[in-house]
Amino acid sequence: MEGGTFTITNLGTYGVDAFTPIINHGEAAILGRGASSSVPRCTVAESPGLNDDSQADLRRSHRRRRPRPAAAFLQTVIEMFNYGER
Repeated sequence: MEGGTFTITNLGTYGVDAFTPIINHGEAAILGRGASSSVPRCTVAESPGLNDDSQADLRRSHRRRRPRPAAAFLQTVIEMFNYGER
């Protein structure tokens, strides 16, 4: 493949919990996602239960000067992952 600007990689399907993705040459960023696991939750407002938990790692190229759009993108991704918990 050629001409890409962004990559999403998921090693969670291989049982990898967390990893550091490496940006492909010429691309702007890469998002790595680890395996999901169930973790106990217990809060005063909610009854005990389980939450899905996973690691996400966004790496951006140093050639891009503004980190704010990358942070906003990662925040949106996290909100999408957490949407099912509401």
